[in-house]
Amino acid sequence: MATFLALDFGEARTGVALGESETQIVSPISTLVRRSDEQLIEEILVLVQKHQAEQLILGLPSRLDGSEGDAALRVRSFHKKLETRTRLPATLVTETLTSRAARERIATNFPGQRSKKRASRRVPANRQVDAVAAQLIGEQYLEQSREGVS
Repeated sequence: MATFLALDFGEARTGVALGESETQIVSPISTLVRRSDEQLIEEILVLVQKHQAEQLILGLPSRLDGSEGDAALRVRSFHKKLETRTRLPATLVTETLTSRAARERIATNFPGQRSKKRASRRVPANRQVDAVAAQLIGEQYLEQSREGVS
């Protein structure tokens, strides 16, 4: 079965989770700070090699009504660059409100942990949210795979 990296792409940060199709486990592993698409893809390639990933899963944001906005267009553009550069299959998984769900998961699993108002504390909390959002995208991919949805 395949090892994959799930990505929650963002203009500032991209959350990364590592998934395994055989065990059906997805774990948040990192949040990458994006300075350019090229730099981000290089960092993703390092993680692909480190974890021997065979596939990439990329969250495709949709609005509550199911339509696509500017963020989805940006992800589609990055998706093309990612597939070309990595030469790995990159699957788009439609996602809505993943960051909100990630914050809820963190609050449930770590009830004493809160994002502080100070800027120095806000960044680590946001980075954790991005990686957990990537985990949720990977879990959604596995669920769709089990159900035969692509």
